[in-house]
Amino acid sequence: MQMEETVKLEVVRIAKGTILGTILLYLAFALGHLAFPAMVPFGYQVVLAGAAGAAVAIGNFLGLAVTVQKIADDPDPAQAKQRMKVSYSRRMLLQAAWVAAAALLPCFDLIAGIVPLLFPRVTIFFLQVTGRYHPKQKGGEV
Repeated sequence: MQMEETVKLEVVRIAKGTILGTILLYLAFALGHLAFPAMVPFGYQVVLAGAAGAAVAIGNFLGLAVTVQKIADDPDPAQAKQRMKVSYSRRMLLQAAWVAAAALLPCFDLIAGIVPLLFPRVTIFFLQVTGRYHPKQKGGEV
């Protein structure tokens, strides 16, 4: 399997995990709202924030994957390192802008907007624990 295909498959796996996590987030909000309607909101703000947060999380992981793919073929290690730093800064800035928007705009629920940012890491952890993800070690060995 080519490297690009592997990267695409990993992005799809992370996207699926993030979407599943967001659906579970909606379920948690709905159940919380049924049990404690005064404390736990559930409305369009939760749904909108969850969807937008998931989109930011998936976009962030996609940006990481594309950057890693590009620098893997870069013969200049210094340029590759610089490209990775720039990518990281941009992706963190995007996430910070999203968190600020979720906090400041009344059309979003802050918690529902922030929690999906954690789902790619949760997905990777789940795949590692279940033995379905093995990160490559130095030298390309599995």
